[in-house]
Amino acid sequence: MKNPLLIVAFIALAVFVVLWGWIGFYVWNFEPSKTEAAPVIPVATGILASLFGGGVATSTAALLGIELRSRLAQSNNKVGTAVSSLSRPVWIGVVAYLVVGVFVGIVWLTHQTTAPAIMAVFALMTVGWLVGVLVAALKATSND
Repeated sequence: MKNPLLIVAFIALAVFVVLWGWIGFYVWNFEPSKTEAAPVIPVATGILASLFGGGVATSTAALLGIELRSRLAQSNNKVGTAVSSLSRPVWIGVVAYLVVGVFVGIVWLTHQTTAPAIMAVFALMTVGWLVGVLVAALKATSND
């Protein structure tokens, strides 16, 4: 990896995965008790997870759209060729966000009585991200 900005991007992606992975597994494994009815996410962790979640969502959807448009131009608008030629960093970001988002959404849906509100927000943000990816893909394949 010769690009230092790419290293920073992968560090940010790793922080995103670790923060939301920790929140997801913490809530998944939480057992309510008389003294603690719901899991408590530390404020700083929640703020950082939200910031990284929003940043990764925005950047992956935007980069996917930009790169897909560029690859389509290079492949004479052959969608399959363009998608298969997307760069590895874009694929890693998109897949990482998708996997984490689906995991957190499943945890939220299966633990609604104890899951903190931040999980609902992130799960719904993942749905918004999926719509953004769809729009980016559709726009990239349009002829206007």
